Amino acid sequence: MYVPAERSFLSVAEQPRTLKGLPSALDTFLTEFENAKVVFKSGMDLPWDDSRFEYDVY
Repeated sequence: MYVPAERSFLSVAEQPRTLKGLPSALDTFLTEFENAKVVFKSGMDLPWDDSRFEYDVY
């Protein structure tokens, strides 16, 4: 997947989904990022050293 350099722009918006006129690459990235947060909310085991990834919004 293409990850646009402007992705950091989304982190400064409180509700990035309400932004109008995003370039399609940035809009696609936002959609996939939101989906990933849902999928990985409960965490994910990583394949080395009994490591685990968890998304923490705080």
